[in-house]
Amino acid sequence: ATVAGTGERLTQPGQIAVVYSNRAEREEYLQYLGYLRHLGYIEQEIEDLELADMQGVRGLHALRVAIAAAPPVHSGDALPDDPAALVRAVAEVFQVPTAGAMEAA
Repeated sequence: ATVAGTGERLTQPGQIAVVYSNRAEREEYLQYLGYLRHLGYIEQEIEDLELADMQGVRGLHALRVAIAAAPPVHSGDALPDDPAALVRAVAEVFQVPTAGAMEAA
């Protein structure tokens, strides 16, 4: 997927992108991202992007945010500190497969 009007790929190294199709999904995802931001796992700025139309798919949007360069140290059952584990944890929250899970299938 690409960002409308720019041709830039949605997926970027060191960033999490979540695609949504309606306002209710957007609000739910913003709550999850707000929680991750509160814990210090992602940067403050959350981009809200319109995606270019693809064959048979129109009107999609995405939220994109950078993973924090230095994740905080937490005790207990907090989210993992390494970026790959963080992406897997976020994917579990959003109930979507990660790239590794898709390659294994």
